[in-house]
Amino acid sequence: MSDKSDLPSIHGFTVEGLKSYFEFFKHMTTMNTGSILLLVAFMDKLFRNPQWKFLVGICISSFILSLIACLSGMWFVSTMIAGQGSKTNVSFVSWLVAVGAFLAGIIVLAVFSLRNL
Repeated sequence: MSDKSDLPSIHGFTVEGLKSYFEFFKHMTTMNTGSILLLVAFMDKLFRNPQWKFLVGICISSFILSLIACLSGMWFVSTMIAGQGSKTNVSFVSWLVAVGAFLAGIIVLAVFSLRNL
């Protein structure tokens, strides 16, 4: 069994941990992009005369904000892995914004769907 001190680390983070963090951002990017595409593709087909249309704008904006946070998080993590970045809380803030905005988008979409079904 290996000790944590045996693992290569960058600014106190293990390389494997940073790679997992990067993978999380990558999966969130895929979910955000897919959510936006599905929402745009099926909006006219599912809802003929939608009420509270402003919620669709909020939903898409939330997914886009989450997508931007994921991309910035991926950039900060990759610069840390490459050894060019410094220890920063920006990747944690990116994670927080990415997850928060994604959940907000899902909640707003659920409210919109319940209102219009």
